[in-house]
Amino acid sequence: MTLAAAAVACTGHPIEADDGPATSSAASTSVAAVDDTSGSAPSSDGGAAASDATGPVEASSSAGTTDGDDTTGGAVGGCGDGIPIAGELCWLAVMRVAIADVIDVQVGDIDGDDRPDLLVLPEREAPRAAEVLPLLRDAAGVWSPGAALAPGVALAEIAVADLDEDGFDDVIGADEAAALVTMPGSAAGLTSGLFQYSYAPHGLLVVGDFDDDDDMDIGMPWTSKPEIDYWTGNGDGALAYWEFSLHAGVLDGYVDAVVGDFTGDGLVDVLASSTTGYLDVHVAAPGQAPTVTVNAGGGMAAAIDAADLDGDGALDVVGLVPGSGTLALLRGLGDGTLDAAVPLVVDAAMLDVAAGDVDDDGNVDLVLVGDDLVQVWRNHGEADLQPTAPLLTAGGGRRIRIARLDDDGLPDLVIAGDAGVDIVMSAP
Repeated sequence: MTLAAAAVACTGHPIEADDGPATSSAASTSVAAVDDTSGSAPSSDGGAAASDATGPVEASSSAGTTDGDDTTGGAVGGCGDGIPIAGELCWLAVMRVAIADVIDVQVGDIDGDDRPDLLVLPEREAPRAAEVLPLLRDAAGVWSPGAALAPGVALAEIAVADLDEDGFDDVIGADEAAALVTMPGSAAGLTSGLFQYSYAPHGLLVVGDFDDDDDMDIGMPWTSKPEIDYWTGNGDGALAYWEFSLHAGVLDGYVDAVVGDFTGDGLVDVLASSTTGYLDVHVAAPGQAPTVTVNAGGGMAAAIDAADLDGDGALDVVGLVPGSGTLALLRGLGDGTLDAAVPLVVDAAMLDVAAGDVDDDGNVDLVLVGDDLVQVWRNHGEADLQPTAPLLTAGGGRRIRIARLDDDGLPDLVIAGDAGVDIVMSAP
């Protein structure tokens, strides 16, 4: 595994909806570790140029800088001044961790040092062989590889939760056959844990307190039919089969799932997207099997996420239809149902979407990734979503995670793709 700092394109402050795409001057250097406090100097034309200088990259703009309410005028701040401004959108240069064909990445603290780690799942190279690769961040902001763990099965997806409540996040994995594995965290890193077979092929994972007992549980949506199997935890790392919920009369399986309180009752539900476009809300019900509320979609949403985008207190849903250039926005009504889909036109190359307030203005934004592009859709309030100039990564991105990786209080981006893991740190 090679860790490389890639000075590929980076946009800085300001990023406006009508900005042109950022240009790229790609360069990479193999190093022993990646320092997330370094960046690249901006070129004279606003693109990112390879340089020995350190610091944030700032995109040039003849319109001046942008303050928190998106008005333009005199300079009121900029990338790297250390002063966070609501509505400011600044990034350091993209950092590359070179690992071939990464299919999933999650964020958690597996070694209990109160600093986020990255858990990387590369595509398997041989049948029933895969490993989870930790990337650990030290107090100086340097990312280094930890000891990899091979669970003995070909994992398709991973999730992170503290199943045994010991203060160390654990990794949960599912393969496309019928295996469920756990890899407990410890001060020494990942360790071997539970291995068991479930009842059918899954390949998807969700984590939440589905039975309302304050312990984390596992949901495993089927990829072959619209069913979710639930495994309950009791706080010591053990899992027991609990219940299942099924969308009866439908034959297609699920392609993605997220958790949240979609009914407003304070319980954790699961929203799953099917291969024929249904969005099913599996409603939590302690002591009995979850029920299903069916909502028509609008094409197969292979990537979904949920957040309160319009500020009404109910979870809304976004679904990305791959290859169509369409992102569907469905407003939640707070009772387990969703309003009709509103299509948004996006780049047809986009493969994943994540929701989070990346510009720190109090509104939940969207971040899309696909091929060599990352694009923020800024939320100006009440789900008024507008695209910004895309960030070029040259990494073949397929998964996007939003997480706070350092102590500046601002969200950062983690991208899994064909060329490895790209880390994009915010730069106030």
